Amino acid sequence: MIFSSFRPVSSNEPRPAPITRPSWSQTNLQLGYTSNNGWETRLIARNLFDETGINWLSTTAYGDDLPAFSDDRFHYLRTLQKPLTVSLSFSKKWK
Repeated sequence: MIFSSFRPVSSNEPRPAPITRPSWSQTNLQLGYTSNNGWETRLIARNLFDETGINWLSTTAYGDDLPAFSDDRFHYLRTLQKPLTVSLSFSKKWK
């Protein structure tokens, strides 16, 4: 017996076509400086070019067996890549 989603499926039942994610890339950049007196600063940019990508894509339609969740919004859920994020940090090392 093969299990698909939360219900068992017989081996002669047709299987859904695989869902593929489109390719994407992400560029991160980190620049830092440390002074002789212990001060450090860092500039970090994640997803520098603000690319849009899908990190995870479900291969099941959630809620098919539950009428309360038969809304199309719950079918084939996905998580998206985070947008451009920039941070600046300062720190001091005490000797």
